Amino acid sequence: MHPTWDKLLDHIGKPELFSAMRVNTWATQNGIDARKYLQLWMYHVWQRNKVPYMFLWGPVGCGKTMFFEMTRILMNWGPSWILLGGLFGANSFRLANLKSLRLAWMDMDLPADAKVWAQFTDLLHADELEIHRRGEDPSVVENRLNFFHESDRLRDCPTEARVVAARMEMPEDKISKTQLCQALEAEQPSFKRTLEKMAKPEFSGELALPVIVTKSLMMLRN
Repeated sequence: MHPTWDKLLDHIGKPELFSAMRVNTWATQNGIDARKYLQLWMYHVWQRNKVPYMFLWGPVGCGKTMFFEMTRILMNWGPSWILLGGLFGANSFRLANLKSLRLAWMDMDLPADAKVWAQFTDLLHADELEIHRRGEDPSVVENRLNFFHESDRLRDCPTEARVVAARMEMPEDKISKTQLCQALEAEQPSFKRTLEKMAKPEFSGELALPVIVTKSLMMLRN
């Protein structure tokens, strides 16, 4: 099947997201644990449905980047993701390809410039975005962009976002990123079939999945 995907998802979800799922009403009513929640998050990104902002933090080497690699491999490494900094030009967004983008990956500090910060919050919350391309009339596109953000520090998490924030621990065994990606690539077709066949519980909100209140999120709010 897909043991590498399962092992990595379990590592990402434990202990913080795992514990939070056990006391979330939607999760317990629908039999959703941390692994299934992460699977659903990836599925909805793949389908270009809006999901909570995913923020993973922890020490260097804990495996935060692998969740991005997994989502990217699921989407066949196509032009469907962008490093968040690549969305910002000197004067406007570089959003010409927004219709095909599914995921923005952020591995930097939050924008300090007020203008860039305003653009960033628009990306987070706007239902539609106006794109200005040189020599063309402005056009409006539906905002279906999702976000994955990794950091060593919880304070880098944007509190303005509808965010799932979780701390990751160091893995028990060290495997090279190259080996992991090779295994993920080989198991990708089987994992994709699992996502297609798994139950997709309904959630009556603006997003396809609920925000899960973790210990990290409570620390941010206090």
